[in-house]
This record gives sequence, structure tokens and C-alpha cells, in this order.
Amino acid sequence: MSIRIGIASYGGFFKFIEAIRPELPKDVELVILNDLFSELKESVKRIEAEGRVDVFVSAGGNADHLERYLTSIPLVRVNYNSVGLLEAIKEASVYSDNMAVITHTPIPNIDGLLDVFKVNIKPLVYDTTEELSMILQSLYAEGVRDVIGTALVLEMARMYDMRGHFIWNTAAVREAMERAVSMARARRAQAEAEKTLDCLLEYACEGIVIVDRNGVITEFNGAAERILGRRRERVVGRQCAEVLPSTQLYSVMRERRAQFNRVQDMGSVKIVENRSPIICGQEVIGAVAAFLTAGAAKPGSDVSSRSQVFRGNYAHVTFDDMRTVSPEYARLKERAERFARSSSTVLIFGDTGTGKEAFAQSMH
Repeated sequence: MSIRIGIASYGGFFKFIEAIRPELPKDVELVILNDLFSELKESVKRIEAEGRVDVFVSAGGNADHLERYLTSIPLVRVNYNSVGLLEAIKEASVYSDNMAVITHTPIPNIDGLLDVFKVNIKPLVYDTTEELSMILQSLYAEGVRDVIGTALVLEMARMYDMRGHFIWNTAAVREAMERAVSMARARRAQAEAEKTLDCLLEYACEGIVIVDRNGVITEFNGAAERILGRRRERVVGRQCAEVLPSTQLYSVMRERRAQFNRVQDMGSVKIVENRSPIICGQEVIGAVAAFLTAGAAKPGSDVSSRSQVFRGNYAHVTFDDMRTVSPEYARLKERAERFARSSSTVLIFGDTGTGKEAFAQSMH
């Protein structure tokens, strides 16, 4: 699938894009947005809704306006650099020693940079296209005929019969495009990883609850909904200690140690739960719990077996495995099944070899 880079600028800026287009990777697709400031908001809203772009690249006033409107798509700016400005001044000085640099936002440290040139350079900043038009009219009246700036500045300067010189150079645009492609690949990889995680969570048999470092629930899968009888939208974003106090995820974060095969009473249901801190480097960034209902946590399942399978702490035998032709044994089995449904403590006694362990495991 192609990486889609949105180019939002105006007029002559695209000559730089065309110059580096052959250098771009084969899977990079350019989405050109050639809008004025007043048109950008609606265009951006539409593009974000359609998911047509991974990253935007823009410069000057277009970048300033894009930054206000973008909500989900990152923006990479084409940065001003001294080499580009030097090249523009050198080009303009062929015609005149009197020139202006016009940008939408101030260029950092431009006064110190301009001191090294033996020409009269006036740095100016505009906000709206109307203000830009007034600046150009004033410069023309002063006899200035050479203007250094971005695409819109140069486009409007031509309307006043003034010479325009780009403040950008190919190297600056190339660097921005390389950053944009790298960012787009990283976002695509992250999106694919998140989608994979979503599928894993949704189709897992176990209930899964994940909390962040503050104990706020960030994931609550479909199995957790079914087992605990809680709707996802009613628990995600809330404190785990508030809505699921028995999970004890705070304790595993505090102790920085996993806990396995813990039986928990969740009100109307008992679960067998594994829980573990999520540690990144040396920092605990959250915790995860995976669980089944107590009756469903059979030997070999992920929930019951991770640490206990080699310790014998699960039932090898169930009531279905206990077959007999003795009426007395059948009555005893029936009583044991009734006791198993109770939360009371049960004491089993008898001679060696009479089946105490089988009854204990079946009742458990």
C-alpha cells in the first residue's frame, strides 16, 4: 500500500517538489493541495475524514494555517535555512542592492544573518493576504523591485511587476520530504500493530483488561464483557480500582511481579486470573489481566497453566471422570456435587485409597 504525502502549498513551490520527485521511493504517492489560506480549512477537514493522507508537508503561511486546522494528520514543515536565503540574496543582488524578505512568520536571528550582506535588505512579516498586498504596494512605492519569500509572496509580487526570489532551496524541501516519508512509514507501522493488537484482543478466548500507569482502563475486550457482564464503553477510561476493584492490578504494578492462577470473586462470577505489570525499560507503564471463569479454566489453558501446571495446582479429575456401579458411592458423589456449589469449607476424610483426592479435585 502506498505511502501518501500531502503537499499543501501554492504556485511555484511545486517546482521543488517536481525536482525531487524522481528521488522518492516507488511506494510514495503525492496528494497535491493547491489552496489559498481561506480554502484550506474545508479541504483539510475533507481529507482527514477520507483518510487520504498519512503526513502533510507544507511551508510558510500554508504551514501556519494547516497547523491550526489539522487534528489527526501530522505536519512536516519546510524549514528556512541560511543557504537558501543566501542563494536568494545572491540571485536578487544581480538586479538591485535594495530588496525585501517577506515571510508569514519571522525568521529566527535574521537580523544577525543580514548584517553580513552588503545590500539593503528589509525583513517584513505579514498575516493575511490583504496585509501582504499592502506591504507590496508600499515597497513598490519605495522603489523596491526585488522580493525574497515563499510561493504566495512571489505570486503576488509578480502582480505588482516585482521580481520574486524563492527563500527555499531544493535541499530544504528534500530534507522535509525525507522526514515526512520516515514519519509516514512509522505511523503506518504503528497503525498496523494497533490493528493486530485489536484483533488479538477481540478474538482471544480469555477476558483481557489493560490499565495504564495511572490505573485507568485502556483495553477491555469482548470476552471480558461477556465474563464480567460489563459494557466496554462503561469501563474504558475509568479507574480500574473503581469499577473492578478485585482485579488487584495496582498490586502487581507496585510489586513489579506477575501473579498467576489467582481465583477472584467478581460478584456474580468467579474467575481464574493471571495478572502482570507491563514494564518498559525500568519503568512500569501499566498492567494486564487475563482471565476465564473458574469452571472454564481447564488444565493447559493459558490462564491456569503458565506457572501452576508443573505444581499440580489444578484439577486432573472432574465428576464426569468418577464412574461407579455402587449405589452408596453414587449417593456420595451426588452429595459432593451439591457441596461443590457452596462457598463453604468442606472437610473430606476416609481411609487411604478411597478417593479423597478425586473428590477434592472434582469439587474444586
